[in-house]
Amino acid sequence: RIAAAFRGLSSTDRATTLSLYCPEQPPPGNEHWPSNLSADETRAVNIFRSNAFANSDTSAGLYPVSARSNTSCRPNISASVTDDGANRLLVLAPVQAGEELLVSYLPDADLLKPRAQ
Repeated sequence: RIAAAFRGLSSTDRATTLSLYCPEQPPPGNEHWPSNLSADETRAVNIFRSNAFANSDTSAGLYPVSARSNTSCRPNISASVTDDGANRLLVLAPVQAGEELLVSYLPDADLLKPRAQ
C-alpha cells in the first residue's frame, strides 16, 4: 500500500518524500519485499518505515517537517496528529531561527519519570 500511495503523489510530493532520510539497509522485516517495486518505490517504503508518525494504532503518515526533526530526551517541540490527520507541532521551549527542532519519540509521561542514576 505504501508503494501505491507513493505512485499516486504529485511529482513535487514524490521528490519531497525521496529527499527525506533513508537508511542504507531496510529495517528488519523488509527482507522479502516484492521484487516488482522500482528503486524509487523501494526507497519510499524504506523512508516511510523510518520516518512515519503514528496517526492511530492502525495507521501512520509521513510528515516532512516532523521527519526532519531530530530526537532528544530534552525536546523543544512535540509532534502530534490531529483527528483529521494533520501534523501539529507544539513548541515546548523557545526556538531561535536556524535552531534544530528536537522531538521525543517517548510518550510525554515517560519524559517526566526520574532517570536511573
